[in-house]
Amino acid sequence: CCVEFADLEMQATASKGSGQGNRVAYHFYQSFAKDDPVTPELAHSIAEEFATKYLKGKYEYIIATHIDKDHIHNHIIFNSVNMENFKKYRYSGDAERDKIRTISDKLCLENGLSVIESTTGRRGWKRGDNLVPEKQKLMNIIDLVVNKVSSFEEFLTVMELEYHYDIKSRGNMK
Repeated sequence: CCVEFADLEMQATASKGSGQGNRVAYHFYQSFAKDDPVTPELAHSIAEEFATKYLKGKYEYIIATHIDKDHIHNHIIFNSVNMENFKKYRYSGDAERDKIRTISDKLCLENGLSVIESTTGRRGWKRGDNLVPEKQKLMNIIDLVVNKVSSFEEFLTVMELEYHYDIKSRGNMK
């Protein structure tokens, strides 16, 4: 949506819908740890990629990236009515939450950022000090990189240039 006219565009789409329920939009938050190497531009880019992958061009949305707290965070607000078939979005609980989290976590890891450790129970995730430890973060990044490169040299290059790791070699690396 165009920010200046987002409310009008979403209302126009919603007026073509079935009218079931009174929710007009959904609001997601995407927060980044205060010690993550994330800029407002990177955070906004991650939110755009998330919205593209999750909403698949079917829902109008707007993104606001905030720097007013001690951590950067995004607000992703999207229309509750699909602009292709004018049906309401259905949030299916745990399965939908897991899908949302998987997409967001993958984008964060691809950009060398931390993710929240998964837990069991109704609350879903622990916040605060329970971020994935550095070792697990590195293991996740290595898994991602290994799956997208075709040689060890390319692996080293991606790790150094894209994820800013200094690679030290010991012994024979052939």
